[in-house]
Amino acid sequence: MTDSPDPAAAKSESAFAMDPVETVLTLSRFLVGAQRNMAESRRVLDNLPPAAAELPEAVEVAAKCRALEETFVRETLPSLAASMRLALEVYDTFGPGYHVIEDPVDAALLNNKHHVWTTELTKAKPDGD
Repeated sequence: MTDSPDPAAAKSESAFAMDPVETVLTLSRFLVGAQRNMAESRRVLDNLPPAAAELPEAVEVAAKCRALEETFVRETLPSLAASMRLALEVYDTFGPGYHVIEDPVDAALLNNKHHVWTTELTKAKPDGD
């Protein structure tokens, strides 16, 4: 393991690289921004005058907004939570700072944890998919 950012090592297929503090901050900012945008979109749609809300364009936008919210909850949020969980594990294990795990087995384990945790945290679609 190294603590300094080495782009060549970090880009290797058999390496794992992360600054856990920066990762949590970046993911948190994304989550807050996405939630703010979805809430604002919902408020705009909810406050449309009844005549405007019935227009085909408004109905289409409302359906797309609902679909985006459902996708966010079903796919994006579990992936974000898994990413945060992985960043917390890296922080708890190695501390703050940029870390590159060059051992291929350890790197593969860390890289796989995100996939496993995303799967565990993902709610199945209503039709069972």
